[in-house]
Amino acid sequence: MWPSSRCYGLGSVVDLFKTLYFWYMKMNLREAVHIGELRTMPQGHPDYRFIVQEIWRKIREVHPTLAECAKFIDWKTYRLGRLQSEMRSEYKKSAYE
Repeated sequence: MWPSSRCYGLGSVVDLFKTLYFWYMKMNLREAVHIGELRTMPQGHPDYRFIVQEIWRKIREVHPTLAECAKFIDWKTYRLGRLQSEMRSEYKKSAYE
């Protein structure tokens, strides 16, 4: 199955235990924007962030005008993305004690 002109897809081959697994992801522009803005936040998992940034690079190659609607995609890389969030949570907990 190949992506149609109305859907965005990212196919990949994963070599796990010497077995090839093919996977395909299909979404419309609204879903791609939502996932992109959610998973590229500093608190997002680094692997998810990398994958979603690659998806958006592919979308920008094919549809540069449509890719402009995703204004909140974070293109930075973070070493310890959740650290600030965890520190804030601990500060709030200590304030109640």
